[in-house]
Amino acid sequence: MPSTRTIDWDLIRQQYDQIVKYTTALRLGTAEVEQVLRRFAASHVTSRRRRPR
Repeated sequence: MPSTRTIDWDLIRQQYDQIVKYTTALRLGTAEVEQVLRRFAASHVTSRRRRPR
């Protein structure tokens, strides 16, 4: 079943530098996938609390 949620492009723009940083760390093997996902999940929840919808 496809998701009905839209991509949050503003959130991607805000976190783009971190996305590149963690993608590089994953490719170099200096970070674990679970670590990166936890960080983005935590920051996503925090950013959603700050922004009114």
